[in-house]
Amino acid sequence: MTRLRLNSIYTTLCHTLLKSAATVLLACSMLLSACQSTEHPLDQQQLTFSQDTLNFDTIFTEMGSITKQVKIYNYTPLTQTITSVRLQQGNYFQVNMDGISDLSRLANTTIPPRDSMFIFIKMFIPELSSPTPVTIEDNLLVQTTDQHSRATSTLHLLACGQDIETIDSLYISADTTLTGIKPRRVMRYIFVDSIATLTLDAGVNLILHDSAQIIIKGTLISQGTINEPVVIRGDKLYHLFDAVPYDYVSGLYGGVFILQPQDKKQRHHQLTHTNIHGANYGLYCYSPDINNLSDIEIDACYIHNCSQYGLIIQNMNSTVTNTEISNAAYNCVYLAGGAHHFTFNTIANYFNNTNIRMHNIGRHYVASLFINNLSKNNSPTRPVFYNNIIAGRETDNLVIATPLPNHYQALFSHNYIMADTINMPGFSNNVFGQTNDTVFTNTFYSRYEQEYYNFGLDSLSPARQIADTTHTLLYPTDRMGNLRTLPADAGCYQSNPTHDQTNPTP
Repeated sequence: MTRLRLNSIYTTLCHTLLKSAATVLLACSMLLSACQSTEHPLDQQQLTFSQDTLNFDTIFTEMGSITKQVKIYNYTPLTQTITSVRLQQGNYFQVNMDGISDLSRLANTTIPPRDSMFIFIKMFIPELSSPTPVTIEDNLLVQTTDQHSRATSTLHLLACGQDIETIDSLYISADTTLTGIKPRRVMRYIFVDSIATLTLDAGVNLILHDSAQIIIKGTLISQGTINEPVVIRGDKLYHLFDAVPYDYVSGLYGGVFILQPQDKKQRHHQLTHTNIHGANYGLYCYSPDINNLSDIEIDACYIHNCSQYGLIIQNMNSTVTNTEISNAAYNCVYLAGGAHHFTFNTIANYFNNTNIRMHNIGRHYVASLFINNLSKNNSPTRPVFYNNIIAGRETDNLVIATPLPNHYQALFSHNYIMADTINMPGFSNNVFGQTNDTVFTNTFYSRYEQEYYNFGLDSLSPARQIADTTHTLLYPTDRMGNLRTLPADAGCYQSNPTHDQTNPTP
């Protein structure tokens, strides 16, 4: 009896354990089913683009863009079948996927597990008939299925379309004014005859192709403003690499040349808020006449990143104020012949062999500012410099070449000069610095950290508060329109102890 009772208890216990195990197995099965459902829900994005947005930057109408590429990844353990590929709007963008440009033919294309596919996209924008840039947007939609679900992956496409006037060459023989209605792309040259004046209104945007040049035999008046500067630059508006816009490349076009004929006529050139960058020569001013000197006035301008020289003035008188002249393979500023008055300018040469150049031209170990008073073919060179910054990678960033240095008529006062102390008549109250001085906010370009040259003053800059009062009152605002406080900073950018300028260059 006891044995039967024990057997009965044992049998009941086994049935109970089996029932519990079945319950556990059912729960596990339901849990696994739920996990699978969570992993492949209906309308889950099964393919992933390498980036959320593909940005084409500014695209000129009637020109077309470069071809950009993205990848689409299948990170799932299942083969994904593409059921459709389409553009939501379908107006301007052109797509090539797996070598197929007809999107309707991409149905039933498969992407194996843990695999990917390249997508190539370009765009073409017809004339927009708009005086201002127009934002162009679309979405690339890729629909896929596997044995569990279906999904739609989306890539946002973005560009800025701008109408442009293309000029092969322009010969100007009478007074002409160009307005800033829309950019002009110059394929070869703009040439201004000796009897003509070319006036560039605020907002004019001249985009020069390859070796194109602006040649002035007559007179140049460029009258930009803080909000609408005159811009002269290369015509490559897209990126050299993903993190490197062509706007950071030097040597994209010839430059601006003011070449005066020997006709005994004195001309007055004027540039205000004019931005010239990415050229071989930024601004090259020359006259063979050493007796009848024309003059040029440069105020609040920006001459940057030239594969040869930044500013050359030879046998002309000049007045240069509130201007940044920076980064050139040779001198940023070269003066030879004429009277030159420089006040509150930043002359900084940190161009080096890592700079991106259109042509294979290395940096030459030369001073940021070179003053040549040696040649008998030039008129005497008479420089006057107040409240400027002259700095760069060299030990001596100021060179004055003259046969009798102790008798040379130059005036340098209240400047920051990165050079050995210069003991010449006319030098007073200057601050001489070393190459390890921290003068500027940033003196390098990093494509990885996306940092670019910034010649605003560092918080510990030795160029702060060294300017003289007389010239500060004559020029009470800096290049960006910021009010100078006494004692003012040297250079074209005034810092504020409570709100430092972080990005002075446009």
